This record gives sequence, structure tokens and C-alpha cells, in this order.
Amino acid sequence: MEKKFYNGVVHQDGDGDLGISFPDFPGCISIGENIHELGKNAIEALQMHIDGMVEDGMVIPDPTDMKSKPDDVIFLMQVSVKV
Repeated sequence: MEKKFYNGVVHQDGDGDLGISFPDFPGCISIGENIHELGKNAIEALQMHIDGMVEDGMVIPDPTDMKSKPDDVIFLMQVSVKV
């Protein structure tokens, strides 16, 4: 297994809940009521997404450099990737 770091972009809705999306994995998202819960849920969601891709024989992309907008909050999430 290899450890990789992927960018996650944090969003906040009008009710104060937090969400995160992963530009390298369209459709992979997670939510949390606070930053700690979001971090835990984000790692779990990203790991499950990648594990599913591996099971389906899909290619796992290398992490890409991200060009962020001034208001973006970026997390780096570490996951294990089967090589």
C-alpha cells in the first residue's frame, strides 16, 4: 500500500453544516457538523471511494496540484492506495 495525499475543498451551507468535495474524484463528497467530524467523515468517504475504484479495476489518479480560489479552504487528506 502506498500513502497519498489528495486535496479536498471545504464548503459551508447556509445552516452552518460543512461539506467537502475532492476534485480528483468527481462525485466523492462528505459532510460534517463541525471540522473534526468533517475530517473523519472525509477520510472515510475518500478511502471507500478509492477502494471501490480498485475493486472495479479502475485507475486511481495521482494527486493533482490545485489552483484554489481566494475563499477556498483546502484540506489535504491522506489515504492508502493499493498499487
